[in-house]
Amino acid sequence: TATPVPPPVSPVNTPTPASTPVPNSPPGKYRPYSVKDKANCAWIGVNGKVRDGDNHDSPPLAGVTVMVTGDEDGFRGPYYSTTDSDGNYGLVIDEFGKVPEQVEFVAEIFGANVKSDNRPRWSVLNDCHSDNANQVMEIKWEKD
Repeated sequence: TATPVPPPVSPVNTPTPASTPVPNSPPGKYRPYSVKDKANCAWIGVNGKVRDGDNHDSPPLAGVTVMVTGDEDGFRGPYYSTTDSDGNYGLVIDEFGKVPEQVEFVAEIFGANVKSDNRPRWSVLNDCHSDNANQVMEIKWEKD
């Protein structure tokens, strides 16, 4: 007799478990230097890049953890993504159409001795074809 196998758990809308250690970011002050919204009819999320300095040619910064939280149950998170060696990060919050428009999200840099200035806030629109669609937020950060 075959033992039933539980269905796989989707990584979508799965906050990082409390027992999973989240890497601290390099200490310092961070601020977004570019925030753009993008249409996406498949998923809701955040991506971007972190650079070490406020010049256009500042080098990418690896090991920075970006944290996104929502203000309603089911979407509070926290959702984390840590930058790679090129300073890039990305995270998925949920599938398109599953996040109510009234949920407000906020992004910041996570870690001890870290400060995030001008933390971006947004609520997702349910229309991914409108001119102001914002299912994916592209947030580029710089460390002072």
